Amino acid sequence: MNILFVAATALSVATPAPAEPLAPKPVTEAAAQDGMVAPKVREQRVCLVDTIIGSNIPRKACHTRSEWRAMNVDLPAGL
Repeated sequence: MNILFVAATALSVATPAPAEPLAPKPVTEAAAQDGMVAPKVREQRVCLVDTIIGSNIPRKACHTRSEWRAMNVDLPAGL
């Protein structure tokens, strides 16, 4: 058991960290004209926590603003 722990620890310490994080390259207009598609802009998700009567576990629902509008939910002004 101790050998397994020592081996796992040695492997986790010996694993090199990446030199720099990989970042997506920006798409220029010239590249977009060549047939490349510009990346989609992600909408920010808004999460609401609802406490259900008779349960101690609150439920969390996360959707984009457009999805909340489609469900006819009025979001608080601060979100």
